[in-house]
Amino acid sequence: MMRQTPAIHLKDNAKIQAGIITEEDKIQLQGTASGESGIRDFYIYVNSQKVFFKSAEGGQNSIDFDAQVPLKDGKNVIHLVARQTRDVQNYKMLIVTKLPKKDAEVKSSTEASKSSAAPAEETGH
Repeated sequence: MMRQTPAIHLKDNAKIQAGIITEEDKIQLQGTASGESGIRDFYIYVNSQKVFFKSAEGGQNSIDFDAQVPLKDGKNVIHLVARQTRDVQNYKMLIVTKLPKKDAEVKSSTEASKSSAAPAEETGH
């Protein structure tokens, strides 16, 4: 009898499958990992760093997950891994591109210099 690998179902799957480009520092991934013969654990790697882990309690057939996944500027390779046993597992790979927040930083520094100059002008009257 051939074992079926666990399934990984993401909430908002259509949006995620199309790829994501964001300026946010994190992305929220929610969903369920399930296996007909039970599930051992579920974890998420971003650029080879484990950022989320959840273990199943004995005999559980599914694990719900809700993870805030940190992003770095540029391309982020995210692996979602569901394990049934050491040898039986399944994974999904997502690519999320984080754009640098240069525009926001420039605005903030410009506004800061204006606000620090304003009191000096007021005291001159």
